[in-house]
Amino acid sequence: VTSITPTPATQNASASYSVKFTTGSLGALSAGDSIRVVFPQNTYLPPTLSASNVTVNGLNPSVNPTVQGDTLTIPAPATINGLTPVTVLINQIAGILNPTLAKGYTLKVITSAEAGPFTSPNYNITATTSTVSAATVTPVPYRPGLAAKYTIDFNVGTNGRLLPGTSTITVTFNSSTTVSTVPANYDSTYIVVDGVGTQITTIQIAGRAITMTVPSGVNIHNNDAASIILNRTGATKPITNPVSTGNYTLQVRTSVETSNITSNTYSITTANAVTGIRMVLADNIVNSESANTISFRVQNQITSPGGTVTITFPYNTFIPVTIAATRVSVAHNATNPTVFANASLVLTNPATRTVTVTVPATIPANDSVRVAIAATAGIQNPSIAGSNYNVQVKTTSQNINGTSAAYTLAPTSTTILNLGVVIDPITPSVNGEYTFTFQTGSRGRLVSGTSMIYLLLPDDATFTQGVPAVSKVTVNGAQADAVDLLPRTGTNPDTLIVTVPTSVTIGNMTNVTVLIDVTAGLRNASTTASRRYEAFTSVETGSVWLDASLPVELTHFACESRSGKVYLDWTTESEVENAYWMIQRKKLTDVEAAAWKAGILQNVDGESSFETIDHVDGKGSISIQTRYTFVDSIVEVGSVYAYRLADVSYNGTVTYHEAVYQEVKAPLEFKLYKNFPNPFNPSTTIRYSLPMDSRVELKVFNILGQVVTTLTDDMLAAGYHTIQWNGINRVGSQVASGTYFLYFSAKSVNSNQQFTKVMKILLLR
Repeated sequence: VTSITPTPATQNASASYSVKFTTGSLGALSAGDSIRVVFPQNTYLPPTLSASNVTVNGLNPSVNPTVQGDTLTIPAPATINGLTPVTVLINQIAGILNPTLAKGYTLKVITSAEAGPFTSPNYNITATTSTVSAATVTPVPYRPGLAAKYTIDFNVGTNGRLLPGTSTITVTFNSSTTVSTVPANYDSTYIVVDGVGTQITTIQIAGRAITMTVPSGVNIHNNDAASIILNRTGATKPITNPVSTGNYTLQVRTSVETSNITSNTYSITTANAVTGIRMVLADNIVNSESANTISFRVQNQITSPGGTVTITFPYNTFIPVTIAATRVSVAHNATNPTVFANASLVLTNPATRTVTVTVPATIPANDSVRVAIAATAGIQNPSIAGSNYNVQVKTTSQNINGTSAAYTLAPTSTTILNLGVVIDPITPSVNGEYTFTFQTGSRGRLVSGTSMIYLLLPDDATFTQGVPAVSKVTVNGAQADAVDLLPRTGTNPDTLIVTVPTSVTIGNMTNVTVLIDVTAGLRNASTTASRRYEAFTSVETGSVWLDASLPVELTHFACESRSGKVYLDWTTESEVENAYWMIQRKKLTDVEAAAWKAGILQNVDGESSFETIDHVDGKGSISIQTRYTFVDSIVEVGSVYAYRLADVSYNGTVTYHEAVYQEVKAPLEFKLYKNFPNPFNPSTTIRYSLPMDSRVELKVFNILGQVVTTLTDDMLAAGYHTIQWNGINRVGSQVASGTYFLYFSAKSVNSNQQFTKVMKILLLR
């Protein structure tokens, strides 16, 4: 075995592996013979690997490799003679993770012809610079001087994977906290990962530092959330709270991510935390500017003027610098608060993700409270989808954070916009400077130091020097935090993965420029023919492409569901002899829709079931950017549609473009919209939304409370509905000018939800 090269070589990183060896004089292999690579014990091997992610001397195996324990067995794809150099290349996308410990390693190679095993030269795995997140700390009880159970919630970092039975987690308390030094006093200490709690049995205490070994069978992967519960059976607890009230912190590190990271503050107080905290999002998609309603119950009165409610949002929530008091309202009542009043004052702290609301009126003890924050306040959901998000709430009279029930954020279907690529020089087969530009989508905000940008290059543009140094790649002018390269297999493109710099902030609808310096060794394609470039991010994962080989240079095509319609949006950078666009649609079957939602749908572009639903005039020949839009209103709520564009040239040539997909989303709430026009003559349009199948009554009353006409009295499907009233009463006569009232009532099929609203309308003849 001559060399082993993991790329990158950082501990716990997802890496490609180059394994080079030379067969012996009697070591010839036939196609299908095995090459076994035995990795060090704490290297992570995925359960399955695709043959497309492995090559032997440039050829993919005919069947998938197999994994058993630490051994990867690869079938030889072709005959390999004796005394022949062999290069096994395992792509980064295969999912192998470097060992957890930063040190030197060797691996072993065995073949069908030569049992060996043959040990490789030493290769080094370097320490990661990633860290754990700032922990959230919950002592119970939280009163001064009492022995308490401590729950410490945190995430390991980008390369923070921990090894069962070996890796450790260290919690260091502040000098005001008393820490038992007897391991037996921690006999009910647990670690919780993915909702499963496992007792920690190996604990060491040095001063105020408690070091715990991850139990066998507990797998903590990169970026995973973990909870440590420090506790003892019975009333006596191992940790005693500080004797003085106040805000405190502790520190967390691991044997992999060794920097001590200070937690968020936690309070030791004589107050009680509010109870029953619940967060309701109007839009649970990542990065959305969503309305938020936070419900809870107080035990102590919040006195006005001056009383406040402070809400701490989860990590990576975007909090604006200011929020107008008119964007936040507060309701309270003994049982069901529904009457809202604007906050007296709202203060924000983006660094701590807190919003402090001064209540508009005194809130009595034991009242239920709702704080409603409008979408226009500008708070954006975190950027990473997941199911373990919480908010914390405290008040001036109960100055201890209570934690909400967990809520879930879903991924976005938006994509990046306006992809552009500039290459200098554009001479074939020479190294070039590449500038990729794009705009994040409406929900495309990226996490500094964590989120990644993926750039896919044409099949014959090549990084001749391997993975570029971070100094040679910049994002919005700042050096990338990390750069990885997924080498090509067959005709697949090279993919450069760029981690957003910690110093760079990229929000929704933000322009992004990624520059790859000419010294990075990126060699241009070998001909002047047009090539395809693609890009996406770890948040907006739908690939957007730029293909100059098409007569029309389409750089963006996306769709979005709003108000029961599908909005199509596409952009060209240039057009050649483009007469018109055909807009085509296909309604996916239930099986296809399920596959699309699971991310396994094969492209339906080639199917004949697309129908042309409209035409839009093209721009002929033009060299400037053009944006097109189209609204498809004849769709069904809950269905998934594929949309495809085709540009048709003046000579009749039809060029089809790749399809995009969109689910028509049901409304989030019952709502009666303002009629239009109002005042009206002779008719007005009335629109309403149903989030679920419902029995609907829509009637018109006069000022005497008499029914003028019944517009709807029926069971209707979830979705958006429209009806017109032409000023005719129920006996077919025209009514007089004047004021009338719309009465709207909707009751869900299961009777769990009901909505009623009355709206004034004006007829002027």
